[in-house]
Amino acid sequence: MGDLDLESLTDAGRWPGVFEEMTTIIFDTVANTLPHLDPRSTRTCAVNVIARIATEYGGGSLYIPKNDAITRALRNLEIWAEHDGTTNGPHGIRAIAKRYRMSEQSVWMILRHQRQLNHKNNAV
Repeated sequence: MGDLDLESLTDAGRWPGVFEEMTTIIFDTVANTLPHLDPRSTRTCAVNVIARIATEYGGGSLYIPKNDAITRALRNLEIWAEHDGTTNGPHGIRAIAKRYRMSEQSVWMILRHQRQLNHKNNAV
């Protein structure tokens, strides 16, 4: 994506307002996460992310869930990555349930669902 025309892509008159807002949100996030980047590099990064999203999802509908659904999904991914396949170990079902303040049954259900998603994604 190195040959993107940054000026034409970031011209607010050429992009619908939502894309300019998304670019600003990504710019702010990158600037806060990687404060050593200069503003132009940060803006280029934000534009490249938006361009990638447009390439992947352009022309279709993209549903973005509310924050609580995203928070749950991220938590579930953390549980999936953290689980070591045991029940009693430091990264086992019981420890994870305690750490995330949920029942062991809930952890099992999350892992089953994540396993199904992982299987589906690997099958593609």
